[in-house]
Amino acid sequence: MTKGPILLMGSDTTPGAPFTQGNNFFVCVDCEGTEEIERLFKAFGDGGTVIMELQDTFWGARFGMLTDKYGVGWMFNHELPKT
Repeated sequence: MTKGPILLMGSDTTPGAPFTQGNNFFVCVDCEGTEEIERLFKAFGDGGTVIMELQDTFWGARFGMLTDKYGVGWMFNHELPKT
């Protein structure tokens, strides 16, 4: 869903993963740069649990997943410059 400069994207759990209340929804934040994604990932992860460390992915983005201290699932994405 896009509204002006804000893009809201959600995701359910991965195939084969058992359903647990709380892992059935993630909010994705599309970051504008590597500094922003590193800062937000650290801040949201404080007191939470990292599911997937920030890393460069095969689809051309820096990406990571975590659950914050309140149990909310977050995905952070930054599209890397094309080479």
